[in-house]
Amino acid sequence: MLWLFNPLHVSSVLYVVQRMAQLSTLFVMLGLVVYVARRKVWAERGAAPDELIATALWLLLIGALAVLSKENGILLFWLIPVVEVTCFRGRWAGLENSLVKQLGRLALLTPAVLLVLIAVTQYDWLAAGFERRNFSLEERLLTQARVLWHYVYWILVPNNFAMAFQHDDIAISRSLFQPLTTFVSVLIWLALGAVLLAYRKRWPLLVFGTVFFLIAHIMESSFVPLEMVYEHRNYLPSIGLLIAVAGLVGQGLREHYSLKVMQIVCAVWLGLMAAMLSLRVNDWSDEVQLARTDVVRHPASARSHYFYGNALLRQHRHRESLGLSDGQATESLLLARHHFERMHQNNPSDIAALALLYYLDTRYFTALDTSGRWYERLLEQVQTSALQASDWNALDMLANCMGAGSCPTSPAKAMLLFDTIQRRFPESAKQVGYRYRFLEQTGAGPEQRVAALEALLKEHPSTLGYYQELILGYAELGDVQGMYSAVMRWVEHDRLRLYSSTIKSMFRDDANAAK
Repeated sequence: MLWLFNPLHVSSVLYVVQRMAQLSTLFVMLGLVVYVARRKVWAERGAAPDELIATALWLLLIGALAVLSKENGILLFWLIPVVEVTCFRGRWAGLENSLVKQLGRLALLTPAVLLVLIAVTQYDWLAAGFERRNFSLEERLLTQARVLWHYVYWILVPNNFAMAFQHDDIAISRSLFQPLTTFVSVLIWLALGAVLLAYRKRWPLLVFGTVFFLIAHIMESSFVPLEMVYEHRNYLPSIGLLIAVAGLVGQGLREHYSLKVMQIVCAVWLGLMAAMLSLRVNDWSDEVQLARTDVVRHPASARSHYFYGNALLRQHRHRESLGLSDGQATESLLLARHHFERMHQNNPSDIAALALLYYLDTRYFTALDTSGRWYERLLEQVQTSALQASDWNALDMLANCMGAGSCPTSPAKAMLLFDTIQRRFPESAKQVGYRYRFLEQTGAGPEQRVAALEALLKEHPSTLGYYQELILGYAELGDVQGMYSAVMRWVEHDRLRLYSSTIKSMFRDDANAAK
């Protein structure tokens, strides 16, 4: 019930893409339940070979479903040894079996050893994955030592003011002592490990919960170059921690208090959880309300200002369908600009803030005469900063606005920006797409558009969505050979035949036109 009512899991349930986290957790827990059910039987009477094989096959099937739901479903096969070592401890056929005990320990330690070997032997490869992040591999590992304690606090204490959709206001640990809480966090983890090792027989449930929590976080809180903090990552790890806490609290109450007192304590705790859950679900009931709540509770979070500004900007763009008055629409626009500027103040190197401020000041706030300043800063930051998904989204909006003429920008300035992005991120097809869309929207001739598309598809031939535009461009030029060459390349790279119906319809239309 503590897990079910936990307000921390609201983002896992209500943020649609995290259905994968829910499914993965479902199958991981199913696998653990299957293992425990069979293992309890084996602990008392042992197991025949056919039982072991059948259970292994079931676990492989369930594990495959967990992995297909989300990659960290593979951790099922590491969590099973956690259960074995901490709960069953080698008991087999009514006795303690040293071979079973050693096999369990080996299964638990082997993945850890392999991870250390990978980290040592493949360090350069792992570190290269962080080139597009604003933190290094070492900085991520140090920061996670602090982040994991944040997770523990959010799981155990239902404090909605500490929770948010974005947590980029948590400082990155630049060294072991910067900030000092990094060193303290590492020290406490080491001390906790020593205590659990010393009292593993006395407190097996606490050992289980802590090890389960840490291993369930190993993929998203170690050397994989992911974003630093997200609440939904606790959907599975919190189960182990809460089982341990509920068990220990229940045991302590049972030893010192009556059943009535236990019931009251549990009712109050669950009631508090349920109340905070209800309040947080209400925050998620509306996009603007959620974004506003996050900004109020986390004013230092640049991402929270971005999401609130974006929500307000959408509100302004869809003012007619939303039934907003001119005054309300203007207020939304002004507030959006305010929060993008706050975002820039919190993180001056953030590309999204600069792109959106340039977008707004060239389109709506021309009297401020600040667009030139935003353009220069944007050009400067694009050359050095790593781009996140929000940055690409903001650049998409700006490029479309430039091409449509709504954000007045000279072709020379637009092309300079696109060239800079292309040099900085040559592996991205988006940067060439900006150039093509700008040419298309500003009425450039087919020669220029075809040249831009050919340049894009030469570097990124699997960007399938642009082949149709290329064929139409060659058609405008009357170049039949170019058309058929483009079709051949399209078919060659469309290995899944996703665009077969589109190609057929184009030639069918041509045939009908000829008739």
